[in-house]
Amino acid sequence: MPSPSKYSWNEVAGRYRGANGQFVSFERIRSFLDQALDRNEARVASLASKLRNRQITLAEWQIEMRDTIKDIHLASSALARGGWAQMSEVDYAKVAEKIEFQLKKLNDFALQIEKGLPLDGRFARRTTLYAQSGRVTYHESLRNEMALRGFTLEKSVLASSDHCSECVSEAAKGFVPIGDLVLIGERICRSNCRCHVEFSEG
Repeated sequence: MPSPSKYSWNEVAGRYRGANGQFVSFERIRSFLDQALDRNEARVASLASKLRNRQITLAEWQIEMRDTIKDIHLASSALARGGWAQMSEVDYAKVAEKIEFQLKKLNDFALQIEKGLPLDGRFARRTTLYAQSGRVTYHESLRNEMALRGFTLEKSVLASSDHCSECVSEAAKGFVPIGDLVLIGERICRSNCRCHVEFSEG
């Protein structure tokens, strides 16, 4: 999340402001999300390695993964909402639903491991999906926030890195009514997507 010492939240506009008083771009804020998710991916990868090397038990792995998943989705939503101070009971309730869904998937995953699922490269790659899953939570929260503030249009902007064919087609649409775009994180490239969305009042 942006550092409070460098950024402030403008409640009227629903945007972050930098120290210079200018609004911070959606792309810049999105970069904070990517950095946080990448750090959590490293954390998850470390846990996967420890489980594979029998440095921790399956139960310990699951507890650590639960905590990581909770942290990821709460922080992702808070970033979209303007910080922890802006999080309402409704916001927390929405995030709780996402966390519950992810924890159910994690429980099923743990049961598969207990039954002999190989702790190979596929296992490691699968764990990283949990770390990057906050991307959907962020973009859903951001879309809802912008719609509540009167923004009516959204457009997908391609990342500078590689992107999937669906991201290319979504970006080619330009500005469309909010809700018409396939949500980032639900496209072909799934939670690995590095594109971002911008909004307009129309």
